[in-house]
Amino acid sequence: MPFKLKLKKSRHYNVMSKSLFVISVDHLDSSTKIDCTLSSESTGQECLENVCQRISIGQPEFFGLRYEVKGGSSGEMRWVDLDRPISRQLEKFSANVKVLYLRVMYYVLSGVSLISDEGTRNYYFLQLKHDVVEGRINCDPKQAVILANYSRQAEYGNHQDRHTVDYLKTLLSFPQEMIMANLLERLTEEVIHQAYELHNVTQGAAESLYISACQQLDGYGQETFAAKDENGADVTLGISVSGIIVASESNKFYPWRDIKNVLNHKKYFNIECSDANENVRFTVSDSTTGSYIWRLCALQHRFFARFEKNQTQASQLNLNLFQHENLNDSRDDLLSESQYQ
Repeated sequence: MPFKLKLKKSRHYNVMSKSLFVISVDHLDSSTKIDCTLSSESTGQECLENVCQRISIGQPEFFGLRYEVKGGSSGEMRWVDLDRPISRQLEKFSANVKVLYLRVMYYVLSGVSLISDEGTRNYYFLQLKHDVVEGRINCDPKQAVILANYSRQAEYGNHQDRHTVDYLKTLLSFPQEMIMANLLERLTEEVIHQAYELHNVTQGAAESLYISACQQLDGYGQETFAAKDENGADVTLGISVSGIIVASESNKFYPWRDIKNVLNHKKYFNIECSDANENVRFTVSDSTTGSYIWRLCALQHRFFARFEKNQTQASQLNLNLFQHENLNDSRDDLLSESQYQ
């Protein structure tokens, strides 16, 4: 009797599949996340391009992927290094190895002249709305009304009779601190009062106005870090496409054109300027933060040199979008800054 070997039903074992994992990417234009299947060697750039393609963003070079820092302060976020494998970075630094956030990393300065893609412009618009609501872009109540009017026109078109205060106040985006100060209804009334100024302005034009207006406000495009100056005083370092701002009792701005070099050694971060008398040193919380700030400076400067160096800044090119002749000045008492500070 021949020997019979009993075999189990065939089961495929794919060695490569063992190195695959799924990342969920949060994006601003939907409450649902995008799932990306990646390998252990997939870079951040591969993930970024995959996500941008799936939500019709044609200029991924303006965007990045963020993660929540492991052991950091609540909600502290940092950028993925797009050139390195993503899995290793998340395992080492991220509080949640399965979630990333698609956000604008490089904030353009020159209006929307560099944004040629509709999907890219729309996501920029959504990002700036998010920044205004969370207070990363600073505005007073009058400026908040103008921004909300631009966003209303972009998202809902010409004013209609059904666009009452009760209808719009749940849809418009204002800084959270103003809402907490019970200004929502009065701000919404003022938006309705100004609505006809934007009659027949297209969605794309209204989004562009919103972007250009935000470029004229403090905090635009800045990623901030707590530090101490050479005298031990607390300061805030703001890194952006335009340069480095040091916020303290007397603010100091260092544009990239005046910076010769930035250096990092452990917890120390140095700015070396063309004028050596302007050189300055700061101390940050730890060496990892110092290294991260240095890398962020290098990336922002590289973007500036590639895209913005020969552009005219929007603040120089455009009329101040917050100079509205038709603002209802009689409502100043309702919209004064003192009511929400």
